[in-house]
Amino acid sequence: MENAALPVFEVVLGPLGFSNQIGLILELVARGLGFTVLPYYARQAFAHREEIQVVEGSPPVVDKLWLVHHAEWPLSSRAQLALEYLRSMGQFPNV
Repeated sequence: MENAALPVFEVVLGPLGFSNQIGLILELVARGLGFTVLPYYARQAFAHREEIQVVEGSPPVVDKLWLVHHAEWPLSSRAQLALEYLRSMGQFPNV
């Protein structure tokens, strides 16, 4: 048999997969089935942190945070509270 020398998982599993749930992604990484790039908090929230290796890159990835909402609808109380918090942290000073 041609594939006899290959590990069993390479024969059974295809080379592609997809998940957009961070917990599931990290579960697969912890099992040795791939790698991912994700926010720091996601690793901190993962139940099995000790089972994944973190490689810190340099320089850090930084992106702008945008607040977008429908102009004709008022912000919900929850969104207003979040905006007030972000303003107090120095974010969105001109909003």
